[in-house]
Amino acid sequence: MEDYIVRIYRRKEENGGLFGVVEEVGFEGRKAFRSMEDLVRLLRGDLLEERRKPERIRLSIPATVEGKDVSGSPFTEETIIEDLSPRGAGFRLKTRVVEGDELQLQIVPTCGGQRRNARVARVAKEPEPQNVEVVFR
Repeated sequence: MEDYIVRIYRRKEENGGLFGVVEEVGFEGRKAFRSMEDLVRLLRGDLLEERRKPERIRLSIPATVEGKDVSGSPFTEETIIEDLSPRGAGFRLKTRVVEGDELQLQIVPTCGGQRRNARVARVAKEPEPQNVEVVFR
C-alpha cells in the first residue's frame, strides 16, 4: 500500500474548489491537482493530461510581478520572463508562491508595457530562485 502526502493550498469556487499537490512518500517530485477528480486520478496512479502547450517561445523580457507571498504579505519583484505563450509565461521568483495564487505581471518592454492578471499554474522546488509558470486570466 502506498503512502501519500496531500497538500491543499487554496479552496476556491472554480474547478471544484480544490488546488494542491500530491507527493508519494519515499519518492522525489510532486504532482499538482486542480479538482477532486484530478486528486482521485493521481491517487489511483493515473496520469493527468499535460496542460502545457508546446507553442512557448524562449526569450528574455523584463517584468514586474505583484501579488501575495505564501504568508499572505503583498510583494513586488522584478524578474525576467524566460518563456511566453498566448496562454501564459514562465519566470523565476525569489518570493515564495504556491499553485493557485493570483499574480499581476507588468511586462516592461521599452515601447510600452502591458499588465496581465495570471494564476500560478506550477512552482518548482528547485533551483533557487524558484521557477514559476503562470496562466493568463
